[in-house]
Amino acid sequence: MPVFTSLRFKRVYMPVFATLLATLFFVLASNDVSVPNTTLIELSISAAVETQPVGVGGDAADDAVIWLNPVDPSLSLVIATNKKNGLEVYDLQGNAIQSLPLGRLNNVDLRWSTLNGSENSAVVAASDRSERAIALFSIDNVSRHVRLAGRIHLDFKRPYGLCMYKSGSDIFVFINDKSGTYQQWQIQPDMISGKLVREFKVESTAEGCVVDDQTHTLYLAIEDAGVYAVDARPNGEVDRKIVDTVGAGRLKADVEGLAVYRDKDHQILMASSQGSDAFVAYNLEYPWTPVALISIVDGIVDGTSKTDGIAINSSPMGAFKKGVWVVQDDNNAWPWLNQNFKYVDMETMLDQIERARDSRKPNARRN
Repeated sequence: MPVFTSLRFKRVYMPVFATLLATLFFVLASNDVSVPNTTLIELSISAAVETQPVGVGGDAADDAVIWLNPVDPSLSLVIATNKKNGLEVYDLQGNAIQSLPLGRLNNVDLRWSTLNGSENSAVVAASDRSERAIALFSIDNVSRHVRLAGRIHLDFKRPYGLCMYKSGSDIFVFINDKSGTYQQWQIQPDMISGKLVREFKVESTAEGCVVDDQTHTLYLAIEDAGVYAVDARPNGEVDRKIVDTVGAGRLKADVEGLAVYRDKDHQILMASSQGSDAFVAYNLEYPWTPVALISIVDGIVDGTSKTDGIAINSSPMGAFKKGVWVVQDDNNAWPWLNQNFKYVDMETMLDQIERARDSRKPNARRN
């Protein structure tokens, strides 16, 4: 039996062994998501507006969606879930203007549609845990009144996460339950029924999701695992692509809300890293390069922590010239009140990202 410490081993095998180790280290380092990303921009920004607190204490505020008023964008709305009571509707100044006490609504989204007879009509969907259903709503463009239109009842015990998708004139809702089962429903023209077109399952609890309609990509936030991409089309493959994983130095469980921002200069996927009280911004195209790690800190209103749902709209509305980012705040601590939502000016955030990028260019001026 050969002795590995022999001179022959040292002269012949050690160089080969060292080369193999170096190669293995390179491969692992190239794929090891725990390796720090030295190009990641770290930002601290402040919200411009906060909403009135929800009317129920404890863990109540959860998710939001932004309705762009087609007549007067300054009169746009934020429609948010109070998962102990229903929907809360806010204006762009954060004032509560309507409350719909419909039970335990968890996640909410919307798409523009012709389903109810108007070219400029929004369909709003929310996951309804009280009725075990998809709750569907319409919005009057003049009065801004939100109205329950109908429900699609499910065989889920605990409906949980929800997001919407539009392809052509077809409107779809993705909804899941606590077990990780996803269903994709096509909303029918009567606005009170749907057709189940696909079902698939993930391995653990997932809530946050968002669809980039332009690329037909469904993004899933699996709470203890990371962010994944799936084909959103009903006949699409359900094989998941990794966007980012928990433990990669960016996301810390739970991974919660997701949102998409698109304008002519920026395409961003945003994810809430609840465990680190932060948000990660990614380029909205494969391989989804991380761009910035963002914290919302105290300013004219208090910062945010342990955020669940988020929403972004890139359209100019009121004071928000490049759109607004709505963020749930778990601990509304200034003063100590019930949970609420914070509004971040996207123009401010994008400017900070661009300045940080410029400062890293080789010819950037050094002070």
